[in-house]
Amino acid sequence: MRKDAMIAEFIMRSFLHAGKPILPIHDSFVVEASEAQRLLRAMFESLRFILRPGVINKSASGLPFVKVIMTDKARHFLPEE
Repeated sequence: MRKDAMIAEFIMRSFLHAGKPILPIHDSFVVEASEAQRLLRAMFESLRFILRPGVINKSASGLPFVKVIMTDKARHFLPEE
């Protein structure tokens, strides 16, 4: 549980330093849709910083597996790719 708390703190501090809002809810975070990539990067960096590199399961892209749940209404606000 301590590592979970350290990971969450790392993620929230990264948003605090960037001046971006973030809302932690249990083991999830709510951010503006336009900040989804920032959240994914912060999650990855926190895992890399706090856990040993060999412990992280990575996808083919090299990023850890992260489940993102987004409503269709929120998807509307994502920037065009």
